[in-house]
Amino acid sequence: MAVAISTRPAHRSFLTPLSLRRPLRAALALASGAGLRLLLASLGMVPVTLIALSTFGLGLRSLAVHVALPAVAVLGVLVARHRAAGALAAWALPAGVVATAIYDASRFGFLWAGVVDHDPIPHIGTALGLEPAGVVGYLWRYLGNGAGLALAFLALGLRGVRVGVAYGLAVCAGLLVTLAVSPHGEELLFALTPGTVVMATVGHAIFGAVLGSLAGAKSAAASRPSPVIRHDRRRAATVERLRVYAQ
Repeated sequence: MAVAISTRPAHRSFLTPLSLRRPLRAALALASGAGLRLLLASLGMVPVTLIALSTFGLGLRSLAVHVALPAVAVLGVLVARHRAAGALAAWALPAGVVATAIYDASRFGFLWAGVVDHDPIPHIGTALGLEPAGVVGYLWRYLGNGAGLALAFLALGLRGVRVGVAYGLAVCAGLLVTLAVSPHGEELLFALTPGTVVMATVGHAIFGAVLGSLAGAKSAAASRPSPVIRHDRRRAATVERLRVYAQ
């Protein structure tokens, strides 16, 4: 009996380089000036957006494979090809981690007080099907949510404590709306009660304030002239005074 041998190419995974060419080309076409900053801001919002989508019944593991990993690939290409993108990412990672850690110091206080009966973060690891769930969940929280939101904040050119607080409260509003309207939000994250609303609001305000403060310090450091420049300016001023005296 003859066996038919298909000449069609084997199915390629979504994550193969060939399948990523089109989104990478589109991303690189936008990657200049304001387009680059908007693209970086969009990529930074991906982790928190996927958590929100998972509360509507979409599998977080599938979202991570088909959205988060390609987003990380695009970000990697942008960082490698654009010095400005690399500089923003280098600032966003520690800024997001620090802001999230200080936010968590407040959140753990609410957990200890019994405002929430469980820590929802390990659920992220469980939803991803990875162990240990707690470690994976907190890696997503710090390197995904925290660093991602920091990248979006910096890419949009935001800075200052007041602006940061407003940014944090906007993110919090999105979380609270998600909990209110999604079918699985309270089950997967936490119940919507007056206590949890206060917890989320205070925590996000702290996160934004720290992020805004760090971004302001970054802006001030960038605008401060280097020692060499300051020396050259003083020397030029001295030469100018001597020239005036000589006249």
